[in-house]
Amino acid sequence: MEYLISLLEKENLQFNICYKEYKIEKNKILIKKSKAMYSSFIETRELLKLYNIFGHLKNVEFLLLENEDISIKLKEEDH
Repeated sequence: MEYLISLLEKENLQFNICYKEYKIEKNKILIKKSKAMYSSFIETRELLKLYNIFGHLKNVEFLLLENEDISIKLKEEDH
C-alpha cells in the first residue's frame, strides 16, 4: 500500500482540477472527484493520467465508481 501512496504523491494531485483530493482507507485509496462542473476533456485527461499510473500494475485494482470517484486497491491473492 505504501508503494501505491508514493506513486500517488509523486503525481502532485493538487495541480489537478477534478481529481485533486484523496483519502486512505483500510485497504484502498479513494480519489475524490470534485463536485464542481468541469469540461469532460479535463475530467477524462485526469482520469487517464491516473489510470496510466496504476492501470498497468498487475496486483492493483483500479475502479471508477458510480459517483465518478476512483478506488485503487491491491488485489487479494487467491490461495
